[in-house]
Amino acid sequence: MNYRKDIDGLRALAVIPVILFHAGFPWFKGGFIGVDVFFVISGYLITSIILSEKELGTYTLGKFYLRRARRILPALFFVMLVCVVAAWLWLLPYDMLDFSQSVIATTGFLSNIFFWLKTGYFDVEAEFKPLLHTWSLAVEEQYYLLFPLLAVLLLRGSRWPLFWGISLLALASLGYAQWGAYHSPSSNFFLFPSRFWELGLGALIALYLFGRPTSDTTIGTEHALGLLGLTLIVSSIFLFDRHTPYPSVYTLAPVIGTACIILFSRPSTLAYKLLSTPLLVGIGLISYSAYLWHQPLLAFTRYRTLGEISHWLALLIVVLTFGLAWLTWKFIERPFRSAGAVNNRTAILGFVVVGLCLVAFGLGGHITRGYPNERNVGSLSSEYLLLAQADRKLIVGIDGERCVSGGPSMCRVTNFNDAKQSILLLGDSHSADLTNQFRTFANARHLNAWQMSITGCAFLVTQLAGSPSCHAARALLLAKINEHKFTDVLIIGNYFDHTDRQSAETRQVDIAALVQLMTEMLETGTRVTFFMPRPAFEYSPLRVASIGQLKGLSPSTSDATQQEWQRALGKLSATPNFSMFDQAAVLLGAGCGQATCFNGHTKDHLPLYRDATHLTEFGSTLVFDAFEKKYLSRFPIKPSN
Repeated sequence: MNYRKDIDGLRALAVIPVILFHAGFPWFKGGFIGVDVFFVISGYLITSIILSEKELGTYTLGKFYLRRARRILPALFFVMLVCVVAAWLWLLPYDMLDFSQSVIATTGFLSNIFFWLKTGYFDVEAEFKPLLHTWSLAVEEQYYLLFPLLAVLLLRGSRWPLFWGISLLALASLGYAQWGAYHSPSSNFFLFPSRFWELGLGALIALYLFGRPTSDTTIGTEHALGLLGLTLIVSSIFLFDRHTPYPSVYTLAPVIGTACIILFSRPSTLAYKLLSTPLLVGIGLISYSAYLWHQPLLAFTRYRTLGEISHWLALLIVVLTFGLAWLTWKFIERPFRSAGAVNNRTAILGFVVVGLCLVAFGLGGHITRGYPNERNVGSLSSEYLLLAQADRKLIVGIDGERCVSGGPSMCRVTNFNDAKQSILLLGDSHSADLTNQFRTFANARHLNAWQMSITGCAFLVTQLAGSPSCHAARALLLAKINEHKFTDVLIIGNYFDHTDRQSAETRQVDIAALVQLMTEMLETGTRVTFFMPRPAFEYSPLRVASIGQLKGLSPSTSDATQQEWQRALGKLSATPNFSMFDQAAVLLGAGCGQATCFNGHTKDHLPLYRDATHLTEFGSTLVFDAFEKKYLSRFPIKPSN
């Protein structure tokens, strides 16, 4: 196939907004659409290469996969190795555990599945994940595994079977993406089925254009459609944002825009002339390396600073990104693309050795839970790091249901035939912190126990309205309450933080909704114990300690929000079977004794928090031990036989 400078310019138009979006420049709030542009380009180029080689009779699966490995692995593995060094020096155990697991997933091109299970792309914590951006590489590699097999199966004399096969799969994928954008947004964003149609459209363009010696459209039409393509892409960058359902029919704008450019950009058109300028072509050539470098640089910078990075620092990182990208392209990408510079045997051996080393590092981090014994982080010793952990053992219940989930799921923790009490641990990710302690508690007392910890969902009106999965979780909760007739429900959530930045009116609505939910439980005869929310911080106390700036850190929740909650819950306290447990008092008591000086550590500088709002295993045990002591008479320990 012939080289097209405008395609490299199009790559530049894709990578620049992605980098500026991740760097936090507000004008580029829809910059994430650059990934969709890459997907269409990839589908087009890969299909064009396969068609050309099929026509020449030189196409083999082994040759195809080796070329993909030479194109993708050298720069990727190099950037990952640099990330491993930075992570070893700076990441705290909980974050190192997550990073180590992401290294394994990235090496196996499964990082889209990993990050779907771990976090949302637009979540605040996503900014600290050095390898988050590799989800798109995983999607492309999954496509590269599927498409060549389709080509072998369907390309037999005529291109039409492959054309119609991809068309049907692409239409199904687009329909699924539209449904998923509203019913399962996280999986919809990360997973291959919702993205196939974008790569598939690129493939369809290649099938359409292949073998056509000349365009059958007028120059005026090509001018207009090329400019339309640019307009659709650029307008999406500035008009879309993190609240746009994505991918969905909205994604048709940048995808069709990319298709228009590939189809109608010719040397005589304005779109071609704009995209083939030397600057854009140069950026396009190094776009892959630039994409690889930008997220680790931003993530580690954010991890080592407090507050949002300034636009000047972000701009410096962008410049550094392109500098490193050029060096990586010149000294790593280009040599490995040429069999003359690095022969196939050497390349394959290198890929296997480095890949195994990365997997070994990842497995070590997973097994040791973040290498707490093997290293120090700043002034924090390995003894400190051992305590700075959350070792959640129970993820799936004895019934196979997920105990901690991003959607509607309730698991059974224990099942005793002689149990006289049944108890439910309910809430958002703050309730998940107490997973291990709750299981031990229920087993020691022979309680029939269930858990429903929905990350990001505390059953507030604003959450129910904005999240179909949270709404579905509430419906499941009400059904299970009627089914199991729980004697006790423990409610634990980040309620202060959830409502702290709301208007007074919205906060009142959310508080009233939770009070109503608890009232409905109480009316069934259930005892409800509400854990007063723990202090929350603007920054992770562990991360602040690791950079030596712990002095002056204090909880961030406003007094007005706390008082409003306390007034509403105070009225409910008169209701029989309702009680409040003050976990904040337990944590403050272990620390300096009051909120104004509390920094997430005990008096002896032991870590109670693993991030800004979640507890370490040490902190969780401290809280639950205090709960057990207070309610010992309600939940007596079952004597062992």
